Amino acid sequence: MQQLFRILKTPIASAFLASLLVFLCVMILRYMGSLESFELAAYDGCVALQPKISPARSRIVLVGITENDIRRQGKWPLSDAVIADLLNALSKQNPRAIGMDIFRDLSVPPGREDLDSTLVDNPNIIAVMKFGEGGIPGPPVLKNTEQLGFNDLLVDPGGIVRRGLLFLDDGETSAQAFALRLALLYLQKEGIMPRADDSHPEYLRLGPQTVRPFEAEDGPYVHADARGYQFLLDFKEDLNLFPLFSLTDLMNGKIDPGVVTDKIVIVGTVAQDAKDFFYTPYSKRLDADQNIPGIAIHAHVISQLLRWAFGESAPIITANKTMEGVWIFLFFCGAFWGVPWDFWCETHGDSRSLPQPVRVFCGWVPISLFFRDSGSPWFPPQWAGSVQPSLSQPTFPIRKKNNGLPSCKSSPCMSPRALPR
Repeated sequence: MQQLFRILKTPIASAFLASLLVFLCVMILRYMGSLESFELAAYDGCVALQPKISPARSRIVLVGITENDIRRQGKWPLSDAVIADLLNALSKQNPRAIGMDIFRDLSVPPGREDLDSTLVDNPNIIAVMKFGEGGIPGPPVLKNTEQLGFNDLLVDPGGIVRRGLLFLDDGETSAQAFALRLALLYLQKEGIMPRADDSHPEYLRLGPQTVRPFEAEDGPYVHADARGYQFLLDFKEDLNLFPLFSLTDLMNGKIDPGVVTDKIVIVGTVAQDAKDFFYTPYSKRLDADQNIPGIAIHAHVISQLLRWAFGESAPIITANKTMEGVWIFLFFCGAFWGVPWDFWCETHGDSRSLPQPVRVFCGWVPISLFFRDSGSPWFPPQWAGSVQPSLSQPTFPIRKKNNGLPSCKSSPCMSPRALPR
C-alpha cells in the first residue's frame, strides 16, 4: 500500500490522475449539453473553412422579387396575374423544374383563373405550403397533388440554419420538402430515382449515397428536436454560385434563355421587408452579407441532394457516443504524452517544458490515424466534435522553486472556473 502511495505521489501519476479527472469532467459537461453552443460554433467554423465548390455551370437559377420589383408593380403581395405571367415566361425557356416559393393559399386578384391554369398545365411547377396544424396550405388547385412541398426550415437557437428537412409526418399526414420535390424532378431526366437502402430500408438512397436521418444526439447537438427526416447541411457551394435575376429582368426579356434551360428555377422574394432571410454558418464571419434569402437556402439544400445523387459528395457522418468518447480520450492521451518530457526536464535540471502546440499536435496524431479515412482535415465527413477534446488537454509544466523542491503547477484550464458551465 505504501508503495502504491509513493507511485501516486510521483509527477507522472499525479499528472495522469489530473488529466483523467479533466477527461471525466469534460465528458459529463458534454452529455449535460453544457458544451453544445461551443460545439455548434466549432461546426460553423469548419463549414466556413472548407473548400468551396464552384462548378463551371450551376444547376440552379434564382429569380428574386426585389424592392424595386414591388415598387414597379405597386402592391405586395403580387397579384395572381403577375405570378402567372412570371411562371409562363419561365416555362417558355424550358427549365426542368420551377419552384414557386410564394404562398398562394388565398387569391390575390386579379388573375386567379390564369394562375390556376398555369399551375395545372405545367406539372414541373412546385408550389409551397407550411406543414402541420396552424400551417399554410398551398394553392387549392394543387391540393393532394405531387406539386406541393413544404418550405419549413429548421432554425437553431441563435437563428442559424444548419439542418435540412426531407419529410415531415404528424401521424396522420406526411409531406415532402419543397427542395426534395424539385431535386427529384431534375433527377428524373437523369434516370435517378429515390429508393430504400438495401441494408436499412427505412433510409433514403439517392444514387450511390444513403442518407441516414439525423438523430437527437448527432454531432454537436444534445437532445435536439429530430422529428421528421433531417440531415446536416454542408453549405459547400460558393455563396455566389447560384445566378440571381430580378422579376423585372425576367419580364423584360433580359435573361438569356440558355441560362434557364434544363435548370431548376426558384422564384421567391429577396426584398428585405419580406423578412425571408436566414443566418447560416457563414454569418459569424466578417463578410458583408450576414444572412441570405430563403430561396438561397432551398438552393443549397437542392444542390446538396443533387451532389449526393451524382456521387459528387457524401453526407456528413456523425460519430456515435462511443466514438466521441474515444475521440476525447485520444486527445487526453496526446496531452499526457508531454508529461514524461516535463519529468525528464525536471530530473535533469532543465527548465524547459513541452510547448502546448506540440501537445496539441501529439493529440492529433492518434486522431488522424483513427479517422484516417475521414477526408478533409478541415471538415471531415466524420464529425465527432472538437471543443471537448481541446478542453481535455491540460498542461503540466514542472518547475523547481528556489529551495530546490519540485512544484507542479497546472494550466488555467485545470481550474473549474475555466470550464464552461
